[in-house]
Amino acid sequence: MSCRIIDEILNIQSCSIADLSQETKDQFIKQFNGDGIETLTLFYDKKNDIVVLNRDNKDYDFYELTATTYIGAADETRKEIKKQAREINECFSETFSILDQVIKNREIELLKKKYWREFFLIGEQTNFWKQKDVLKAIDIVDEYDSTYMKLTSAYNWGYIQGVRAARARKNKAVE
Repeated sequence: MSCRIIDEILNIQSCSIADLSQETKDQFIKQFNGDGIETLTLFYDKKNDIVVLNRDNKDYDFYELTATTYIGAADETRKEIKKQAREINECFSETFSILDQVIKNREIELLKKKYWREFFLIGEQTNFWKQKDVLKAIDIVDEYDSTYMKLTSAYNWGYIQGVRAARARKNKAVE
């Protein structure tokens, strides 16, 4: 795929339909229930974390401006952009759902990098995974929000305290 970089920081590129591999074209057609590839405006390559815009689309300039502005904007600005675009035409909702998915995936990856140690430690604790649904029911809406990390830290602290108490009992029994 020979693409032109639009924004290196936001990972946005553009290419023409002819530049897409047959595998990518087939994936697009399958994903959108057989709609023609000529309707493609943009798509998200999750594997490489890249938003790809269709250079052949007649409204390419609009979609380029929308993608670069929307992804780089704050939450309140995104809501306003969405509201204004829906007033123009309701068909933009699919574009915004793709861009929202891009933003959510990038936020999750950022949290995974930030809390890699906690995820590594949890991976070793089978009891946590057994109790995960109970812990979620107590306080969690989204698995990757800050509440989840706080709850994970609390669980780790409790686990460590339990291990310490067990050691203390064992040492006391030995003496």
